[in-house]
Amino acid sequence: MDISKGLNLFIILLLFLFCGSVYPIVFGANLFYFILLIVSIVSLLFQKEYYKDHLISFLNATGILMFFLSLNWILTGFNSSFIEYPVMYGLVFIFNMAFLALINKENISIYNFDFVFITIVIYSFLNFIASNFLTSLFTPFSNDSYSCNQLFYIFFYVAKHTILGIDIVRNQGIYWEPGVLSVVLNVFLFRLLFGEKRKLNKLLVFLTCFLIFTTFSTTGLLVVFLQFVYYLFKSDSSKIKKISFLFLFLVVSTPILISNINEKVSGEGEASFLIRNYDALVSLDITKDNFFTAVGFSKIKNKEAQEKSSIYMDSDFTEAHGNTNSVITIFLYLGVPLGLSYLFLLYNQKIINYNKGFFFLLMLICMASEPLIFHGFFVFFISSYFYSPVKML
Repeated sequence: MDISKGLNLFIILLLFLFCGSVYPIVFGANLFYFILLIVSIVSLLFQKEYYKDHLISFLNATGILMFFLSLNWILTGFNSSFIEYPVMYGLVFIFNMAFLALINKENISIYNFDFVFITIVIYSFLNFIASNFLTSLFTPFSNDSYSCNQLFYIFFYVAKHTILGIDIVRNQGIYWEPGVLSVVLNVFLFRLLFGEKRKLNKLLVFLTCFLIFTTFSTTGLLVVFLQFVYYLFKSDSSKIKKISFLFLFLVVSTPILISNINEKVSGEGEASFLIRNYDALVSLDITKDNFFTAVGFSKIKNKEAQEKSSIYMDSDFTEAHGNTNSVITIFLYLGVPLGLSYLFLLYNQKIINYNKGFFFLLMLICMASEPLIFHGFFVFFISSYFYSPVKML
């Protein structure tokens, strides 16, 4: 048995946990960072040979990303950032170490990623069944930063959604909220629709789309719709088939979209809508005043900058908070010049090398409603720019 292959599969599973999973929140992110680092090192130790090109790429990736972090730290000031920046240095090192372990052994195995994607699909299906039919068995969990309902710390849910008079638990899978699950599943759907040329797995496509519907995420449904529009109009299907499918999709999704809009305008989701709208406005206002230097990763500086904003002063908020819009957060934390450089790296990532412009657009749409851009999963994606060659997913 090749131990490093098994360890690399575990590394990929851990990477998906660092895309907003509930487990690092519940059990502590530091534990999972430590596990990922140890597993990556052990995997490298079990590998029989090391390739010079990959080692150079590892040094380039960690060195350049840390240089940009240091530049950002200098521009924003050292005084109140003694925790956040060392943590970011650690993230860059750990996730590049994981990348090195994967690429040195198998040049990023497609099938390992597919296995983890399918595992997430199966788990999410079970989570949807459990949270809706065994709801009474769930018990509350709460810590300083998060609260949810859990069943044996295996299945989780946070919110319910009412559609056509029926209360349905929103499916969040292993993630901290349903919208994050929709992001991950949409990445898998992209892989299924546009990946290597092979027969389309209709069952997996259907199940993945169904599970995105169970998240009741407006953004998630929009991204599904855009993917199918793009796929159908690139395919050789007849116009009647294309129009029929899109009509069917709209018929199925319209009740969900209408109920989502109603809830966000006047229902329980109104607070979430107002917060996201406020986050976008206040972050743009702060970025405008810190165009080049930004405010950096310091929570203290972000809080101070937010409290000085006229948007904050005119709002009903009594306390500053983090941002839910990843796209604007890039410029808020890094400034416009470094922020554009970060987006350049995301666009030119080497994990997915087909339909890159369309994939980038989908990621921007997803990121506009989820604070994920500086999570480990996306640090991994961005780091891939520095490695060559990388076998595409």
